[in-house]
Amino acid sequence: MQRIKQALPSIIEQDYGVSRQELFQALQTNPALRSAAFQSMMLDAAKYRMAQREVVNKVDRSVPPVQRPGVSQPRSDDGVTSALNRFRAEPSVENAAKLLQARRANR
Repeated sequence: MQRIKQALPSIIEQDYGVSRQELFQALQTNPALRSAAFQSMMLDAAKYRMAQREVVNKVDRSVPPVQRPGVSQPRSDDGVTSALNRFRAEPSVENAAKLLQARRANR
């Protein structure tokens, strides 16, 4: 609550364009601004603006997805498809060996 009281004049000045002198003069001369309803609205507005500013500084604490036993991650291609296409286009011993190497490396 103390933080909100300290930040409220600067929030009103920066976000709403009302200077501190204008705010204090309005609070002294207008009894509606001293009502509980208006004070509650100002408190809610200050909390909202402070929360908006603090979201930027929030640290991402999300955890990585859990890997369950028996479930593997999706495998990457790592050249198996290209080696297979080369072998199909030109079946040779060299291309067969490269395909075999690519499949072994992908395990």
